[in-house]
Amino acid sequence: MRLFTEDINEIPFNSKKLQEFLESMIELKQFHLYARLFKYSIDQDEILSSFRNKFWFDHNWSFGMHQDYFYTLPFHFDHLYGFDEDFNNVK
Repeated sequence: MRLFTEDINEIPFNSKKLQEFLESMIELKQFHLYARLFKYSIDQDEILSSFRNKFWFDHNWSFGMHQDYFYTLPFHFDHLYGFDEDFNNVK
């Protein structure tokens, strides 16, 4: 799944909405997500902290961010857009 969004309250950045969406897919075995948030001031710690709860831990789904890109870990895509090879900016 690859998404572009302009609102922090939209899926996938809203952990509650994404959780509700994923819970409706009862036979889902794997989940990979890569998204970019446009036109919004990003607090990476705030976004990532909302994905640190029992639901995400129980499913063994974790997330990473760099700049305005958000993705599941481990990274399962061919290219990490906007990556400037500075590992200090990856959370």
